[in-house]
Amino acid sequence: MAVVLLALFITALNGTAEGKVAPTSLSNLTTVADQIVTGTVVAVNSVEGIQVATLEVDSTLKGPSFGHLYFLAQPTWVCDTSEAKLGEHVLLFLNKYTFGSGDKDLFDFKEPRSFKRKMAGLTGSDPFFSISWSGRGRMPVRTVDGVEYATLWTGDVLLPTVLATIDGPEKEYSSFIRSVPLHDLVATVKTQLEQARSQAAARAH
Repeated sequence: MAVVLLALFITALNGTAEGKVAPTSLSNLTTVADQIVTGTVVAVNSVEGIQVATLEVDSTLKGPSFGHLYFLAQPTWVCDTSEAKLGEHVLLFLNKYTFGSGDKDLFDFKEPRSFKRKMAGLTGSDPFFSISWSGRGRMPVRTVDGVEYATLWTGDVLLPTVLATIDGPEKEYSSFIRSVPLHDLVATVKTQLEQARSQAAARAH
């Protein structure tokens, strides 16, 4: 994950005016994520001045099963879109958070020394997460004509061509923020995970 963040940062330095991160694919996002879940944000709290969200999990696509989990709900650098909105239903690609990863000379994010201790008291033995790919792993879910759609930055997370999209909730950004039927997106992720498991098993033999 450190290599990924470095690549994102270098990309930002080369094009800060556009505020872009290095593009990835849905397949790669699925691979690099430690945890992939759907759920509802039931709380967003400040812990030592840092925004932390609590997710009530309703399905787990990758990683251990948790009834609820905690994740960082604010950006850590200029092109990071990480956030959480109370009550939102969301598909999340997550990575385990690395404490003490913020650098005040390179990043806007500053982690208080007491943050790790306070989070340990909150999460216990469960991991604390951050949103994969500088926030692009957060895909809020909305309902359009009775169908659930997940919204994502399709300019940064490249989708398989078989996945149809509609305009995102804000039409002025629809050239790069699109919505995909949640059922189709989840099915694609499950297929990618199964293919990865099959390939790993083949290599093991």
